[in-house]
Amino acid sequence: MLQRTNRDNNMRTLRTEPRKTCLARVEIYQEASDGQVRCQPGLMENISTSGMGLRVRTPFLVGSLVKIKTRQQLYLATVRHCARVDVEYFMGVQFCSVSGEVAAQGGNLKLPS
Repeated sequence: MLQRTNRDNNMRTLRTEPRKTCLARVEIYQEASDGQVRCQPGLMENISTSGMGLRVRTPFLVGSLVKIKTRQQLYLATVRHCARVDVEYFMGVQFCSVSGEVAAQGGNLKLPS
C-alpha cells in the first residue's frame, strides 16, 4: 500500500486538474547522449488529461523528452519533476501536444524493435 506524505498533500493543492489513481506497469524510453535508447520499467500511479505520475528506479533529467508505453497506449511527454522518495524516484510528466513543438523536441525518438 502506498503511504501518503506531506509532499503528496502539497502536490494535490497545486494541481490544476483532477488525477485518476491507477497502478499500472509501464516502460519508459529515453534517448541517451550517445544516441542509444534506454528503457526503464516504471509504475504509473496516477494520470490526468495532461500528464501522469510515475515511480522509477533511477532519476530522469527535468525537461527531458520520454516515451511512455502502457498496455494500451504510447505517450510522448516532458519530465516536469523528479524527486527521490525512499529508494525510488517519483517523476511527473506532462504530455506533449502533437505539433511542431514535438518534432523540435525530438518527437522522432525511435523505440527498439
